[in-house]
Amino acid sequence: MTATVKVPLIKERNSVDILNLLRVVATLFVFLLHGRADTVGIDDGFWLFSMLTNMPAWAGVWILFFLSGYLMQKGFLKNRYPIFEGGKLRPKALFGFYLRRFLKIAPAYYIYLLLFVVIRPDNYFVSSPLTALKIFTFTFNGIGGISGIGHLWYVSLAMWFYVFAPFFYCIISKMKTNKTVILVFCLTVILGFGLRNAFWFTELPWYEYVYTFIPCNIDLFFGGMLACTISENIGKRLECEPSRVAKLLPSLAFAALVVFNCYVYWKEIYYIYQYILPSCYILGCSYLLWVFDCGKVKHTRPDRAAVLKNPLRLIDLFSPITYSFYIFHIAVFYYVLEVLVLFEGFGELSMYLRYAIYMGASFVMSLILGILFTKMTACFSSTKKKS
Repeated sequence: MTATVKVPLIKERNSVDILNLLRVVATLFVFLLHGRADTVGIDDGFWLFSMLTNMPAWAGVWILFFLSGYLMQKGFLKNRYPIFEGGKLRPKALFGFYLRRFLKIAPAYYIYLLLFVVIRPDNYFVSSPLTALKIFTFTFNGIGGISGIGHLWYVSLAMWFYVFAPFFYCIISKMKTNKTVILVFCLTVILGFGLRNAFWFTELPWYEYVYTFIPCNIDLFFGGMLACTISENIGKRLECEPSRVAKLLPSLAFAALVVFNCYVYWKEIYYIYQYILPSCYILGCSYLLWVFDCGKVKHTRPDRAAVLKNPLRLIDLFSPITYSFYIFHIAVFYYVLEVLVLFEGFGELSMYLRYAIYMGASFVMSLILGILFTKMTACFSSTKKKS
């Protein structure tokens, strides 16, 4: 995993940041799966196309939880969140941390909910006051939600993980050796796997008691924090960047995991997908980041020249807007489809062409809204922070 070549340390490189790549891939898993449901006849086409469009949206959420923990720990290790001083908690700093997290997450979330109330004619929030209360207080687990709202459970869980994060960091900071961190990481994966499978034996509803249940997702977030600590420790020991051969194996392993996931979803082998693969994604993402995110390459935000030299750097530009993109994509699907069916002859096109037009138009609209609301909420957040 850590095979190296003797080359000078690289300070900067015009390559895609692996963390941004994973975030974009996870978001597109969700986007692509949600969109395929509106394409009539998609399961009657070429079998490989049908299988590979069964993108693992559930896995996309697992990756996002893992990355949230990984990036949160990276911020703690770089002292970006100085919540503890001399081993003691600073209440004022903790409040500031929570406030910044809230201002980063809540504005786009509440704006979307406001638009949802204004645009929809069915008075959903009035007719479902308990669900509405859960949604607005970040305690929503998807139960009672409708199309356009149900996917927001992810935001609720993410907000709660941010509440736990400082205390998880405190636990990890007490681990004196890398061997201890690795041991706890392994135990976290094992316990998470065991907990999910214990619920399988109870036959309780998977969606409510596993997929959107906080205890059954803690291993993803906490595992991400532990994986980041291990990655930082690996980076300190490496004298040079991992070789291309060393990077190839985790890349192929992750790609194989995704293709296998598409296959089991296509074949409806739900036990493997729902109860076994979450732990596999913790291991797969960790292995990938231990090799690619070893601290030897510095990635800067790409300018026009950088993108022209390497168009894949567009991924680094897309990554910061994935949160708003995620929030708005369901509503975009609904309205894009409503518009497309107005065009005479759209339904007569081949399935592949309808899929390409629908997904392309939805992606562009989601991207525009993502850019717009990311910029709007960034201004709001910075204004509040300064005040």
